[in-house]
Amino acid sequence: MLNCNYFNSDCVKFSDEYDGELFDAVVTDPPYGIEYLGNSWDSYKNCVAFKEETWRSISKTLKPGGYLLIFGASKTFHRLTCAVEDSGLKIKDVLMWLYGQGMPKSQNMGKKNSDWEGWGTGLKPCYEPILLAQKPIEEKTIIKNLEKHGVGAINIEESRLDSGRWPGNVIHDGSDEVEEQFAKFGERGNGWSRNYGVEDYQGRQYGGGVFGGGGYIGETTYCDEGTASRFFYSTKSSVKERTHNRTVENNHPTVKNLELMKYLIKLITPTGGTVYDPFAGSGTTLIAAKDAGFNSVGVEMSEEYCEIIKNRISQVTSPLEQIL
Repeated sequence: MLNCNYFNSDCVKFSDEYDGELFDAVVTDPPYGIEYLGNSWDSYKNCVAFKEETWRSISKTLKPGGYLLIFGASKTFHRLTCAVEDSGLKIKDVLMWLYGQGMPKSQNMGKKNSDWEGWGTGLKPCYEPILLAQKPIEEKTIIKNLEKHGVGAINIEESRLDSGRWPGNVIHDGSDEVEEQFAKFGERGNGWSRNYGVEDYQGRQYGGGVFGGGGYIGETTYCDEGTASRFFYSTKSSVKERTHNRTVENNHPTVKNLELMKYLIKLITPTGGTVYDPFAGSGTTLIAAKDAGFNSVGVEMSEEYCEIIKNRISQVTSPLEQIL
């Protein structure tokens, strides 16, 4: 029987009081420090995700070699990354979740002065970065660390796409806007082209777009045929999904998609392992972990959101599980 637990607490306090390196992975969506909708918990100056001690406390609960996947915002991602690295964790990669649904937050300068018609103050948001970090291994080699602690590597086989393609560091929402920016193999896409038609020293032509197939024209390379569909696909969370067919009220402003969270959890969590979310929000990581066959522990400081977590968990657990 899978454990799906949550605690109404501050994540730093909880991590400091938690005894031992018990978690296999961390998948979390902390505050971005962008002052979203004026919420005090998303303050730029006091953002908990920008503090080195936050990640140092969280890493104490993680097994040596364990991975973390941490969502961020494009304009404050540098602050998050520096805090994570300064805490002693290793930066391994950045995943990009691309989507076409973002709305530009821009002021029209032409309305203020006709001389500046067509000028604005912001770009359309089209992606969220996801930081991949790792707690340093304790053993001399990764395989020795895996044998002792059960963590230290990425589960490539479980995370392959239906095409068999090696999991990449790009995730997309399947929108036309995103698909059109991915060149088909050996073709020029609608996006910019890089080295398209350039010959190498053997006289072979190299083709590729911004996100394109790459490789040499006329050759097949490592399951890279097709457009954006060759990357992991995930839309944003729907109202139906986040409310469990409207049986649960869920007013959390940044709910992530279940399939996306399941994919990320499977990528870094060993079979039968426990994933930890120190910024649990409305509990999507916990729900996704249970659905994917993993144990989970979440911490959320908001009593309101903890009530949502409680109600959501009740929709995916049996009465016996709730008693136990």
